[in-house]
Amino acid sequence: MTPNANILRLRDAIHPEAANTPVRRVCYIAQLVLSGDIAAKEAQQQLLRGIEQLSQVLIDPDSRLQLSLASKAVLADQHYHALKFLRSLLPREERLMAVSKE
Repeated sequence: MTPNANILRLRDAIHPEAANTPVRRVCYIAQLVLSGDIAAKEAQQQLLRGIEQLSQVLIDPDSRLQLSLASKAVLADQHYHALKFLRSLLPREERLMAVSKE
């Protein structure tokens, strides 16, 4: 066992075709960094831009906190933590998308 190892379980992974909402797309970019499919430096601007766009829509205090923590994690090259913070927004996004379809 490696101390502080970050494990992305396959069942938690977002598949490319499932990255079809704003939060899922940003999560997918962070996931690509963790899987080694994209360099952290290359993804940093995309992640920060995506987080900024989400912060313009998700304006409640809890969402803002999660987005702020995700942004700080990206800047600290802690992409696993950024992904965790972003994933916490998925249920909220699902509820908002369901309401907008009604």
